[in-house]
Amino acid sequence: MVSFRSLDIECDLPSLLAFSARAYENTAYQASERYVRWLYEEHPAARGPKDCLLAVDGKEILGCIHRMPLPGRYGEQRFTLVSLQNHIVDERLRGGAGVLLLRQAVRGEQAVFSPGVHGRLSEAYRRLGYEQIEGCWLIRPIARIKGALQLFRARLGHEILSILRSDQLARLSDRLQISIAPEATLIERLAAIMNRQASTGPGLTVEWTPDLVRWRYFSEKGPRHIFVRKGSNTCAVLSFGVRFGLEVVRLLEYEDDGDARFMMDVIAVARATGAAAMFAFALLPEFRDKLLSNGWRRRKDAPVSFLMGPLAANGLSASAGVSDFGFESLRTEVA
Repeated sequence: MVSFRSLDIECDLPSLLAFSARAYENTAYQASERYVRWLYEEHPAARGPKDCLLAVDGKEILGCIHRMPLPGRYGEQRFTLVSLQNHIVDERLRGGAGVLLLRQAVRGEQAVFSPGVHGRLSEAYRRLGYEQIEGCWLIRPIARIKGALQLFRARLGHEILSILRSDQLARLSDRLQISIAPEATLIERLAAIMNRQASTGPGLTVEWTPDLVRWRYFSEKGPRHIFVRKGSNTCAVLSFGVRFGLEVVRLLEYEDDGDARFMMDVIAVARATGAAAMFAFALLPEFRDKLLSNGWRRRKDAPVSFLMGPLAANGLSASAGVSDFGFESLRTEVA
């Protein structure tokens, strides 16, 4: 009989990683111990492994859903905003058990965000009465021939290793400051920019502290990111990784401070990594519009996003950092 419970990280971890490897693939970040420990042990706002919910039959894991808690704010009200990740169940349980697992993840929470919901699962969200929210998924090809070759090699079974080489970025240092481990004052400034941008829109926001930003973007144990800075308030955060055989850069944070050429600088950094395409996820209209006016386009096969809980009707004003966007860079090595 299927039952639901929280993760016991010491007893369940081998089984969880094996289940995730079957559900995704052996090289997927979901099957990495590094992902689980970074999310539940290093996270400054972590509530512990209880935020990983399992569907089990005896000792066998047949489903899981990860939850990333973040400090939320709406006006003067503080609460925990929960970001859902990697909701997956065994094919034998598709349907009822998956919905029950989702309901367990939402129960008792003030606000729960679920980005990137596809197909039949999105219909289940709608049937449960959850709020679909406006989110824009964007793409910008930057090396089409290279991308076609990468996908061709992947179809032939060649594994593409995700390696970020510092020397590839060094040639851009004459006009940009580029780092994977920015100093504390820069992280503080980035946190301030993220909070200011989110406050311009209506809805729930995340209260980003320097410690939280450092964990989300610049932890050696977490997804690896590139911090690009041009002026005192002109900066961007990029992730680099391999997605279905394609080397991609994801744009998570962006502030051009009125510099119309900064987008081209960011694209130059993405090209220097060897990526073939850039992706972005926008909840903030200003960010979306800046990308659309700079050669980005909406994805045709875009998933949808939902907000759940008593505060859901207020909407969400946040950057892609509130989601698992770019987590494939957990598998990126830095050389």
